[in-house]
Amino acid sequence: MKRVLLLTLLIIGGIYYYKKYLPEKKLKSELVTNARFLDDCSVEVQTTGKLHVLNTFVKTEEQKPQVLCTKTMHLAVSPSRKYVAVKDISSGKDTVIRIFSTVKNVGNTLHNLSFYGTLNVVEFLFLQNDKLVVLSGTTGDLDSFTLSVFNLEGLYSDYPKNISGRFGYFVNVDQYKKIYALPNAGDNYSSMSIMSDVEEYKKGEPKLKIFNFDKSKVLMQFDSSALEM
Repeated sequence: MKRVLLLTLLIIGGIYYYKKYLPEKKLKSELVTNARFLDDCSVEVQTTGKLHVLNTFVKTEEQKPQVLCTKTMHLAVSPSRKYVAVKDISSGKDTVIRIFSTVKNVGNTLHNLSFYGTLNVVEFLFLQNDKLVVLSGTTGDLDSFTLSVFNLEGLYSDYPKNISGRFGYFVNVDQYKKIYALPNAGDNYSSMSIMSDVEEYKKGEPKLKIFNFDKSKVLMQFDSSALEM
């Protein structure tokens, strides 16, 4: 009897020690293998674990998806394959960004953005470190353009405390966001890409370059390291 009691105490003590002092084993997150728009403008995200469907405002609000999906919406997958970002349209005019995270297996919405409601998302892309870079502004208003950088890993580190509403709006975004006001370049900022010449490539210092409409001119460029948060 004493041996059984002693053995039980040792097992309980071992479990307590393991939980208290040994690091918690992190679950391996799924990775995105493919993402695409469906006919109803929802987004199908295939991961290494399962198939997910991300609803969009365009689908929910029935905003003529056959037009908006092909002409005004686009998506991108992060280099780590942990996130999918989708340009979405709310109320037929307000641009928002929908995010799918494989870490949490949820879809959320970037909300209180500088371009929400009056300015438009022109383009977005991911940096190699998974930071999301969003170019926004209004065509014709050459003083309206901004470049916003979002730390998605930081946003999801506070999940779900920083989530509100039916579409999972992120709140308190400011601490995970950096905004750059782009100078009036005499033309509309229309597209961007990560590029490097031979010397930049050797140094591992690619640049984010922002172009005019036909990409005939670089209007602005940033060292990728300068966009760190």
